[in-house]
Amino acid sequence: MADAPTRSAASPAPVLWIGGYTTRGEGRGPGLRALDAEAARAGRTEVLAEVPLAEPSYVVPHPTLPRSVVCVHETEHSAVSVVTLGPGDQPEVSTTPTGGWGACHVAVTQDGRFAVVAHYVSGSVAVIDLESGRRTATVALAGSPGPVADRQDAPHAHHVLLAPRFEEGGWLVLVCDLGTDAVHRFRLGTDGTLTEADAPVRLPAGTGPRHAALVAGRLLVVCELSSELWLGAPTDDGARTWHEIARIPTTARPTPDGLAAALRLLPDAGAGTRVLVSTRGPDSVTVVDVSPADDDGPPLVARAEHVAGGRWPRDVLVDGELVWVACERGDVVTAVRWADGTEVARLASGTPTGLALT
Repeated sequence: MADAPTRSAASPAPVLWIGGYTTRGEGRGPGLRALDAEAARAGRTEVLAEVPLAEPSYVVPHPTLPRSVVCVHETEHSAVSVVTLGPGDQPEVSTTPTGGWGACHVAVTQDGRFAVVAHYVSGSVAVIDLESGRRTATVALAGSPGPVADRQDAPHAHHVLLAPRFEEGGWLVLVCDLGTDAVHRFRLGTDGTLTEADAPVRLPAGTGPRHAALVAGRLLVVCELSSELWLGAPTDDGARTWHEIARIPTTARPTPDGLAAALRLLPDAGAGTRVLVSTRGPDSVTVVDVSPADDDGPPLVARAEHVAGGRWPRDVLVDGELVWVACERGDVVTAVRWADGTEVARLASGTPTGLALT
């Protein structure tokens, strides 16, 4: 009887990607790591590749290229890279400068052409044409600094959210600005231009918007500085202004150094939406239900708070019934069942800050 084909011959292994700091602060990571995801779910570290990139702090799947991700380099002269595992798991890398300082987040259009990059230090947003390798737009955020002097001295772009296309083409781009307590709204054209689409959404002073998601026409924002989850909706003026629906803490056990971090949507929420948010300091992940707009109950309900399994949970990644947690100061990536908080895997990795699955 012939031997059964190996998985590598039949289909490539799914990949768990781990980005992190290499020298920044207390960074001691190897760069961008690619692990066998099936082995990782079983608690084993099987490294497919390690790519020695500088400060690959955030990583997202490439929407059209198999076994590929897009990552930012959080450096003074920032860049964005497309990394692909080629034949024999050999990494192929294409890097483009972004023209900003402190790139901390990236989102990619569904056709895989444009990457939109948020720069924390320079407070700017850049658009990179991944096909041609050129920068097509740069916008410097504007606004009055918030009241938290050591963190809100100027605009600080922290997150990019791409929404569905406009009817006439292009994408709505939402950018969280931690420095000015605002979410800016831009239009990304099919030619790579970036123009203001409408006035920014204003959040309460000192909240520090970090990450956001659109939930049934409403805006859900993780506020880093206040460790809160904020839910807002447009008023009846054509969505030019927004009002607050609800705001709740991201943790039931706050600490003086607590800072909310990542936001992810969860599956199986019934009629509403279920999300997961991490908080550094308490080092926890909290499951929150977002009720439908026509529901008479509380708009936001914290259902459970679980131990992250390591210090400073910087990023989270939903993987079916599991959530992977990048514990930056614990040098570990954990896998926890988000329904009950049971830890099922623990992988050593230096200063992990970003996660992706392909």
